[in-house]
Amino acid sequence: MRRSFSFILILLNICLLIGIILMYVQIGEKGRAISRLQEQVAYLAELLPAERIPESELGLAESEGKILSLIEDLKKSNLIKQYQAGLKLKKMGPPAVPYLVEALKDSTGKESRPILLLLEGMGDKDLTPELINIYQSSEDKVNRAGIIAVLGRWSDERARNLLYEATKEGDWRIRTSAAQALTQYEGEDILMALIRLLGDRNRYVRSAAQNAIKDIASREGGVSELSGILHKGDDKTRYLLVRNLPKIAANDAKQLLEIAAKDRNKSVREAAAKALASER
Repeated sequence: MRRSFSFILILLNICLLIGIILMYVQIGEKGRAISRLQEQVAYLAELLPAERIPESELGLAESEGKILSLIEDLKKSNLIKQYQAGLKLKKMGPPAVPYLVEALKDSTGKESRPILLLLEGMGDKDLTPELINIYQSSEDKVNRAGIIAVLGRWSDERARNLLYEATKEGDWRIRTSAAQALTQYEGEDILMALIRLLGDRNRYVRSAAQNAIKDIASREGGVSELSGILHKGDDKTRYLLVRNLPKIAANDAKQLLEIAAKDRNKSVREAAAKALASER
C-alpha cells in the first residue's frame, strides 16, 4: 500500500514538473505567438468564404453604423473580435471598402495590418491613387510598408514610380516591401534598383532583393536583361550583380561571369574570377 502511495506521489510530482516546464515555454513563446496570430487573423478572415449581405437589407444609416463599429473591432488587439469583424466586413462587400480606406488614414502600426489585408482582397486597382496619397501623407513606417506590399500585389503601373522610390526609404521594412513588390514589374530601371539593394545594410532587404532578381532572371529574356546590366550598369551595380550571380542565376551564372571576367573595372573582374573559381 505504501509503495503504491509513493508511486502515485512521484507520478504527481513528475506531472507537476512537466506542467511548470510547459508553462515557462509557453510564456517564452507568448509574444511571438500573439504577433504571428495578429498578422494572420485578418488574412484568414479574408480567405474564408462568406455570403454578402444584400445592400437592400441594410438601411444607409444602419449600414454605416455597423461598418464603423466593425472597423473599430478590427483595430482592437482582441483576436476574436478581429476575426469576427473581418468576416462580417467581407460579407458586406464593396459598401465597406470606402470606410476601410478612411480608417486606414488614421491607423498606425498593427492597427493597419488587418485593414490592408481586407482591402487587398476586397478592393482593386481603382484604389491605387487613394493608397498612394495615404502613403505619402502617413508618417507611420509599418503602415507605409503595408501599403507598398498591397500596391505591389495589384501590379498597377500608376504605383511604379512610388515603388521605385520606396527602395531608397530609410526604414528597412519599407525597402523590403518595395523589393518584393517590384518583382511584378519589368524594366532596366527596376532591375538596377533591385541590384543596388543587394548591397543594403539590412539582411532582410538583401534577401528580398535577391529573391526578386531571381524571379526576374527565371522569366523569358531575364538572363538577357542581366547581361545588359553587365554592359550598361555603373561600377558598383555591376560589382554587386557579379557577387550575387551564383545565387541569382545558378543555371546561367557561368555564362554571365565569363562576360564579367572581361569587365573594364578591376573589382568586377576579380569578383567574377573568384566566383568562376568556386564554380569549378
